[in-house]
Amino acid sequence: MNGQFGFGVHAFRAAADAIHFRTKHADDEDIKLSLQRNQHRGIRRPWSSLDPSPFRDGTGTEVRVGPFEEEWFENVSGESVKQEVERHFERLLARPNLVITVSQDGEPPVRCEPFDYSQVPGEDFQRTLYVEFGGSLYPVEVHLKVSELEVPGRTARFFARGRRINEISEIKSFIRRSSHRTGVWGHPHLLGYIEVGEVVRPVITRDDFDRGKRRTLLYDEVLDLENEIRETLDRVNEAHRDTTLNRLEDVLRDVLRDLAREDRLLLRSELTSGRETGASVSGGGSRDGSDGGPEPEPTGEGGGSFGDGDGAEDDRDPSSGGTETGAAEGGSNIIDDATQAEGERRKRAGFDIKFANLPPDTEGVLRRSKLVDGAIYINTAHPDFKERMSATRQGGPRFTDRLGAYLAATVSIHYKDQFYERYGRQPHRRDQMFDEQVEFMCRLESALRPHLPVLQQEFGGDNGGEVMYD
Repeated sequence: MNGQFGFGVHAFRAAADAIHFRTKHADDEDIKLSLQRNQHRGIRRPWSSLDPSPFRDGTGTEVRVGPFEEEWFENVSGESVKQEVERHFERLLARPNLVITVSQDGEPPVRCEPFDYSQVPGEDFQRTLYVEFGGSLYPVEVHLKVSELEVPGRTARFFARGRRINEISEIKSFIRRSSHRTGVWGHPHLLGYIEVGEVVRPVITRDDFDRGKRRTLLYDEVLDLENEIRETLDRVNEAHRDTTLNRLEDVLRDVLRDLAREDRLLLRSELTSGRETGASVSGGGSRDGSDGGPEPEPTGEGGGSFGDGDGAEDDRDPSSGGTETGAAEGGSNIIDDATQAEGERRKRAGFDIKFANLPPDTEGVLRRSKLVDGAIYINTAHPDFKERMSATRQGGPRFTDRLGAYLAATVSIHYKDQFYERYGRQPHRRDQMFDEQVEFMCRLESALRPHLPVLQQEFGGDNGGEVMYD
């Protein structure tokens, strides 16, 4: 069925000393064949009669290869052969009454299994397409699925008569015809196969199809499904993006909590030093306008805070009111441990970070962010965010240094505003205030820096060739 290129079984000569076959029909004895690497004639040799037949109760074929050269065998095992059989002959394995097992070095045999796509949650695209050529109709079976989960090694592939040709995204003649290219056909959530049957034949390298009218007609039929598949993948990308932003929220929340703890400890150290020496505290005036002295008391109002722990989650919709600030208004709900009595329980508090699609305000202004009851909402609908939260070719998120810098700049506005509000540390000079904001922005960006490449690997890995960080 598939031996048109005259290579096939002789591939063993590159890696092993011999190959042995045994096959049995239901109404016949075993037929045996043993071929040595350097043997070219007299190849029909019966095996030892002491070698028990594996087919006493039925039919079958056994192939034994070996011994392998040591250099080749480093990358060959029973499991690796099993995996390659399952990938290359996936459709043949689904045939009834066909069982293929692989064993190695006397270990128990393992069975090669066809992949069960029905067990993967997602949306099926099963079609039978018909290509008309020369007055005949050639069926093409489409078995694709847009999966909710990524399944490694199962990206969409072309098959010909049950044998794998290549991943669809790797068929260059096809991808050149596609509008969405690898954004659809190379998407990690697009699984399955297209069985082309007899309409086209593979080239000798089995990584493409013979050029001609048949191939053009086949591609036209398949590409008619592209937009429908893309719409479903867009929904998967959106859900994936929401999950990604949730993880990014966690990272920002943890990083901001650590920086807030550092600032709180530094402030307490400055205040303690000021008390002991009687000197003024540098870095800004107190709430009553003096240049130092006793530590300022917090106001007790709502807003972000600078405590030791995590703040409570707040699911308030930032577009529906609440204690909201534009540039960052509000007070504090933290009692700083520098002024509380010994043994008094600390208030657990901190900034929360949320990504949300915020509508324009009543004046039509689309804000980059809002502070609502201690939660900093970063607007994913703002053009500046969209430009920096770009996507890979497959629609996955791309985390870049530009995104890290944007998040640091946006968060720093609310963080420094709340810091000044709580502790009365606002500098008298505007240039010093701007300098402090830039200093915090750089700290936050540096703290985020090691996390973004990890997130990139966690959610897709492909950067589309863009270098994120040195």
